Amino acid sequence: MLDAPATQIIDPRQAFETLSYAEMIALSKMFDRWAHHERSLSVEQRAKAASLSSDYAALARIVGPQWTPVDPGPKVDVMQFAARIELGAEARLGQKECPSESPG
Repeated sequence: MLDAPATQIIDPRQAFETLSYAEMIALSKMFDRWAHHERSLSVEQRAKAASLSSDYAALARIVGPQWTPVDPGPKVDVMQFAARIELGAEARLGQKECPSESPG
């Protein structure tokens, strides 16, 4: 098991045990999008989303692109579920930018 780095919000050990690299990246992108583009969030919620994005990006950098959890178990937790939805959306969009993220 990897040593748990310091993170702002998430439990790195749980992330390492349940999420793949691709899922960590997907969550980082999702929370980043929320922090910068979701107008219905309060300032505090945007700050928390930015922290979550940073945490997942940092963990993904630590584990690298080949990372898969050793044994995520049969149950899917809420973060795995969200990550898989994000990965599915990226695949359907052909990894194009979301319209709200387009410059201009």
